[in-house]
Amino acid sequence: MKEKEKASYWREQVSQYRASGLTMKAWCENHHIAFGQMKYWIRKLGLRQRSRRAAAPNWIEVTPTATSASSIVVRVGAAEIEVAAGFDAALLKQVVQTLGDHA
Repeated sequence: MKEKEKASYWREQVSQYRASGLTMKAWCENHHIAFGQMKYWIRKLGLRQRSRRAAAPNWIEVTPTATSASSIVVRVGAAEIEVAAGFDAALLKQVVQTLGDHA
């Protein structure tokens, strides 16, 4: 096998391993490929990845709601509180704590 063919073969193997969701060790065992050989080709082909954590971000859903520019909506459990400019901070704190205790 020529070097170009080997590189193409190993690019495909690395692609399949990464798409599998398995660890490299488990994938190699399942495909009867030497773990060290896989690591060698990943380095040789410059296919190293950054940490798995960087590759799989955790996303949360954010749903914007229409409110006036001078107020915000605070949700605690199922309750919603609209807080307008000039609100009483101490009162809001008490209300949120009370709702949190009952959520």
